[in-house]
Amino acid sequence: MIIILIINIFYSIALKDSLFFVYSIYILSVFFVTLTFEGFFWKMISSPILAYHICYFTLRFWCDSLLFFTIRLVTLKKHNPLLSKLVFIFLFYHTVIMAFLQLTDAFNLRLELMGKWEFINFVATLVLIFTVIICSYKNNKYLFKYYIIGLGAILLSAIVFPLYTIGYLKDYIVTEHCIKIGTLVEIITLSFAVSRRFRITENDLKLKKEGELKLNEKVHELE
Repeated sequence: MIIILIINIFYSIALKDSLFFVYSIYILSVFFVTLTFEGFFWKMISSPILAYHICYFTLRFWCDSLLFFTIRLVTLKKHNPLLSKLVFIFLFYHTVIMAFLQLTDAFNLRLELMGKWEFINFVATLVLIFTVIICSYKNNKYLFKYYIIGLGAILLSAIVFPLYTIGYLKDYIVTEHCIKIGTLVEIITLSFAVSRRFRITENDLKLKKEGELKLNEKVHELE
């Protein structure tokens, strides 16, 4: 995961494409989520309240960075400005308002109630991501299969978590490793999607420049 993160940061600098940097942020969020599921924050931080805040910020960071990466990948603002505004409103709510409610403990949201509310937010984030993908399918058909594989791996791996919560799965290590495998498959798959988008963008720019050169040549001939 760290290797993929470093490669994407290098590409963002070398190719001057901010999409690679946005994807690097998402990979970083996945890394922190992995630490959360391993219980790293609860074990290493002596203050339970601080560990609680870090874990919830990490989970929120993961959801929001995936949603933001998705709208950048499919260039949603260009193809569907209305849906893009809706996504940014949700991001503001989830990033700012939920953080305020968490830190101030308004309405006694901590622990169980906050967990249930954030689960609803997680589902809403996934619904928004799939809505963005479906609405932008016409302009980004080549990206659809990558998201089906990537998000499919995440959803399949996430199924084991509620099974552990209700007591059907007794061993948490199995749950933890399933989530790790799912996130790793998703990261690798979306890396291919980012590379494909960059190549297609480069080809489009090349064709556009060639078209402009041909047009200039015709103008000169007419003159």
